[in-house]
Amino acid sequence: MKGNKIHASCKKGYFDRLEKKVPVGAWRNIDHFLVTNNGGSYKTTNHQYKIVFIHTTDITPSTLQEENMFLSLVDFESIQSGKLDTTNLIG
Repeated sequence: MKGNKIHASCKKGYFDRLEKKVPVGAWRNIDHFLVTNNGGSYKTTNHQYKIVFIHTTDITPSTLQEENMFLSLVDFESIQSGKLDTTNLIG
């Protein structure tokens, strides 16, 4: 199975309702959201689109469970050297 990282954003007003539904490392189904262009000065991923949670967004546990984390960690030396793409945010 392959996967890609994608940025997701949420208005402050929806955050309290949704944050407890997405624990780190858990697989979830996400229903009712928008997909928009991922532009701007700071992008958290290379993906051309981002997910936007809206007032009707619902997040539920997924029956799919995959052990691969799909993380692409950056080594510290690459960050310090300044060789990374500055249009992507590393947090």
